[in-house]
Amino acid sequence: MRKRRRNSFFRVLGIILALCVVIAGMWLLGTLLYRMYNATADNIENITGLVNIKTESTPKPTSEPTPEPTAEPTPEPEAEPTAEPVSEPVQAASKEKIEVCFEKEKANRAAITALTNYFATDIYDGKGELDYDKIHSYADTYEDRSKYLIYDRESGIWSPKNSNTWHAETLELEFASGKFMVVTLDVTYDSTNDLYVISNIQDISEDTEEPVEFTAGSTFYFVIPTLIEGDRWAE
Repeated sequence: MRKRRRNSFFRVLGIILALCVVIAGMWLLGTLLYRMYNATADNIENITGLVNIKTESTPKPTSEPTPEPTAEPTPEPEAEPTAEPVSEPVQAASKEKIEVCFEKEKANRAAITALTNYFATDIYDGKGELDYDKIHSYADTYEDRSKYLIYDRESGIWSPKNSNTWHAETLELEFASGKFMVVTLDVTYDSTNDLYVISNIQDISEDTEEPVEFTAGSTFYFVIPTLIEGDRWAE
């Protein structure tokens, strides 16, 4: 009998302890859930407050935008006038005034005399050798224009090349036959040998199919002063 009562007592006690454990577990679970709820609510509140702070600190754009200042148009620089091309001899003369040691007229006469004898056919003897006594001067055939071998139809453009040289451009020559030729050349005075030396002769005629190829170093390119002293017959 006593044994049965003891077993009943322990059975009731076990049930009570089990209920206590269940109640304690439920209480702990409730406390944990409550704390989790409070933490979540605090976080949400903090996040909402941070968003509100950022929103308030950001200035709202005004309804009317401020117009940007317009830059004044920059005036275009005026174009500088282009200089017309000038030939090399003229450029040299324009940079520095060159004084040539002899007159331009003497240079022109020396050129005409040299080319007259270069093309002449009556200055050779019967053997075809040059006869120096027949060399033509600038004044040769005076008062007889019909026998002129060459004369300058247009004296061309003369410019100083250096202190003892004249340069001629577009020197237009006319032969006794009526043929024309336009040449460019240099005339230098050789003070050591007292000679006028013709050089750099080129036929620049536009109306010729075969321009004359002048022989370099020809004897006729060396003109003594006495050959250009006299004047030619004037029209």
